[in-house]
Amino acid sequence: MEFISSALIRSQFSDILAQTYYQNKKFMIRKSNRPMAILLSIEEYEQLAGVPSKKPKGRKNKP
Repeated sequence: MEFISSALIRSQFSDILAQTYYQNKKFMIRKSNRPMAILLSIEEYEQLAGVPSKKPKGRKNKP
C-alpha cells in the first residue's frame, strides 16, 4: 500500500485511479499526515464486502 497526500491525489487523480484499476494498487490518502481514506480497486472491495462482481470481464487490459 502506498501513502499519498490529499494534495497529490487532487493533482494526479486520473493517474492514481488508473494505477488502482489496472495495476491493482492500493493507496492510503493522508491529510495533515493523518490517514483519511483508502483507495482500492472495485474487485478488491467486492471481495472484502462479499459483493458479487458486476464489472464486465476483459476490462483489465489497458491499451
